[in-house]
Amino acid sequence: MFNDLLFFIGGFSGSMVWNYLSGVPLHRGHPRNLACGLIVGALGHLGLSKLEEMDKVRMYQLEEYVRTHPDDFPAIERKKWGEVFNTWQSPFRPDTE
Repeated sequence: MFNDLLFFIGGFSGSMVWNYLSGVPLHRGHPRNLACGLIVGALGHLGLSKLEEMDKVRMYQLEEYVRTHPDDFPAIERKKWGEVFNTWQSPFRPDTE
């Protein structure tokens, strides 16, 4: 939703920049500004949805490969916290007397 708004603002302001660079007053062409905002917003939304779909397909293919090739990806053995941490040794404090 936020990305769609950013694309709309980009298209709208891009049309206003075109007005500024052409020497036309900024308040002219509001329908064109609105149309540019809507078109850029729609194209941005379609582009992002296509990228998300491609990412989902890529992740599915990766997970399917890992699932079908168990020899290449061995299961991770579970450990308890006691096996992860080293045994505690009190710090060495030399005699200062």
